[in-house]
Amino acid sequence: LDERTEETQYQYAEDDLALVDTVSGKKISLGMTEQEVEAIAGEPMQKDLDYRVYDGVVVRYIDGAAASMIVASGQFEGEKATRFVTTRGIKIGTTVDDFKKAYGDSYAQGEERTDEKTGETYKVAGRAVRYFEKNGNKIKYIGTELPGDKKDADTSNYYFQDFMFSNKDGSVTTIRITLMDAAMGGK
Repeated sequence: LDERTEETQYQYAEDDLALVDTVSGKKISLGMTEQEVEAIAGEPMQKDLDYRVYDGVVVRYIDGAAASMIVASGQFEGEKATRFVTTRGIKIGTTVDDFKKAYGDSYAQGEERTDEKTGETYKVAGRAVRYFEKNGNKIKYIGTELPGDKKDADTSNYYFQDFMFSNKDGSVTTIRITLMDAAMGGK
């Protein structure tokens, strides 16, 4: 775990657009080609249009380059779910307290809601989103919400990290690192 000070938790670098393969120690990054990713992650177990499911990570490709990487506890189990971790050491099952040591305490805690039809109460999963802009190899942190003036702008240089937490124990259940265009339906 890469524990950071309050001053450095919100400082980002190009490495934050990558996941580390705990088997080889190598990184897969947004912008890599399918061949580059497969040299690290191996052959895909499943192919679906522009998505490839590898052993531990799902990658979406747009125009031949990795545009989104997702690790999710529902998709993978056991060692496969923890094969890929963030460059700060966050993986599926990481506690929210450890997450905050690496990425800061800015996150939306899960809240209780009531189903209007059934009247049953349920808890929504917590979530932490980090938006940033990339200019060359420089990453500028924008915040936990995309500012209004950026929502209609050209999003080709905007990225985000999205972490979801279990509504049961608060541990990390999903990690997504993505190009904004990939999240908005692609090109």
